[in-house]
Amino acid sequence: EEQINKLKYLSSQTNHPVIDLVTEATGKYGS
Repeated sequence: EEQINKLKYLSSQTNHPVIDLVTEATGKYGS
């Protein structure tokens, strides 16, 4: 969960849609 939060943070900081996709995928498979 920490990793997901870090990705979300990076995503919001860089506005990087790719990171958003990775975060979504990680959230689906990680939970």
